[in-house]
Amino acid sequence: THIYTVYGQDQHGCRNSDTARIIIYDYPTVHLSAASYDICEGSTAILTATGAQHYSWNGGSSWTESSLHQVVLNDSATLYVEGCNGSQLCQRRDSVRVRVYSYPAVSLTADTDEICLHDTIRLSASGAFQYSWDNGSHWGTTQQMSYIPSTAQTYTYTLVGRSEGPGCQTTAQLPVQVHPLPNLQMTVSNDAFCIDTIINITAIGGYRYRLY
Repeated sequence: THIYTVYGQDQHGCRNSDTARIIIYDYPTVHLSAASYDICEGSTAILTATGAQHYSWNGGSSWTESSLHQVVLNDSATLYVEGCNGSQLCQRRDSVRVRVYSYPAVSLTADTDEICLHDTIRLSASGAFQYSWDNGSHWGTTQQMSYIPSTAQTYTYTLVGRSEGPGCQTTAQLPVQVHPLPNLQMTVSNDAFCIDTIINITAIGGYRYRLY
């Protein structure tokens, strides 16, 4: 704060004075940071400002003492804050760039949707940067995986894919029907025959039969 005094006189030599008090504000050193500079689509960007007494966020007309600001982003954006110390005439600005990543469009397919027990099913993945075939425990770029079901039932295979950057995750599922093996029974009319004798063979438990 500075006090200025002015003295003056008129043409008759009459003198007088007046004073004025002027407050001088320093320009603030504003710094803006983000909790994360890479976020997923629809997530909240958390911003923190320092160096000033009052802040105005992203071009808003109002000022606040809060140095914390949150905003939901669906696209990458440059966010900024203006700061002042007492007088809005003395403002400084800082900005940060927050990059927004989309959730991957993960696809999970199989070479068939029905197999027999103990057969191999081959699964293929696409649409993501990395994949997890064990519900997020391990990640890699492997896009094919084979399984041999151990029981006859409907299996639902689950694949998790994630993007670059913050690793935005999408889950894909695929049901596969595993059929039990037929309970075949074969009988013959006798267990010993002479050459050129007709053998009667009976098979049950299947839908189609082939004899070798």
